[in-house]
Amino acid sequence: MKRTTKQALPPVRDTGPAGPGCEPGARTFRCGKLRMIVGRSNAEGWHMSISHPTRYPTWDEIAHARYSLMPPDIMVGILLPPADDYVNLHDNCFNVWECSKYKPVVLLP
Repeated sequence: MKRTTKQALPPVRDTGPAGPGCEPGARTFRCGKLRMIVGRSNAEGWHMSISHPTRYPTWDEIAHARYSLMPPDIMVGILLPPADDYVNLHDNCFNVWECSKYKPVVLLP
């Protein structure tokens, strides 16, 4: 069964190149109040940061941005690194990382 979002979401708009400190070629996007930065590096693969100014992005918003902005045939995830490597520059931001090279032990139907 294909999952659908519970809410109608506005279209994703390209708002230009990302600033310094982002992957070369990364771009910024908006979807309502959401802001996204999407880029790809040879070492890490695809990466998307998604944030909202006043709250956490919802699951539907994260999924909408992921499927709008990243290739459909890659596996991505929200990862929690070891505590010593954890960085949080924005209180309401999630980072979605490509993890296609890692094969999950079990995929539930």
